[in-house]
Amino acid sequence: MLVLWAEILHRVPDARFILKSRQLADPVVQQRYRDWFNAQGIAPERVVLDGRYLDHAGLLGYYGELDIALDTHPYSGVTTTCEALWMGVPVVTAGGREIISRNSAALVANVGLDDLIADTPQQYVEAAVALAGDGARLAMLRTVQRERFKASPLGNAPLFVQHLEDAYRGMWQKMVRVSALRSRRVRSTHQR
Repeated sequence: MLVLWAEILHRVPDARFILKSRQLADPVVQQRYRDWFNAQGIAPERVVLDGRYLDHAGLLGYYGELDIALDTHPYSGVTTTCEALWMGVPVVTAGGREIISRNSAALVANVGLDDLIADTPQQYVEAAVALAGDGARLAMLRTVQRERFKASPLGNAPLFVQHLEDAYRGMWQKMVRVSALRSRRVRSTHQR
């Protein structure tokens, strides 16, 4: 991820990168990241390493400083992705085969931002660079994303429950069909 983030920073020279993690409160860890970005030719003033503890309200307020959230891989976000989308910050994510890699992709797709779901590392970079260069879209997303979130199955509880009930009903019907088939097979075996 660091290599991809560095490539994005090289391609968007006026971008600042904020990495937020409690582990960054450790000066040794923070220095390791500073050294790594510096070795990649990224100026120190372009990288903010934030290890502060923030309560939930503080974390949500933090999204006001962001234009784009860059998801991690192979472990994608869930809560952070939902919160970013809720706060009007689009999330660039990479899909994967396992559920741990697809969480954000599913969430991002549910709010209609399929073009921000990358299948390859290069697509991830391209999506982030394109989005960073589209100020009008970023401004629009900041104003409409919360309503999109509310209207999606993620934020619309009645719609979510309806989808969940439909899934349960489908599973129940499948179980009944399988059970009936097994019952017929057992009866025909006993009748022989």
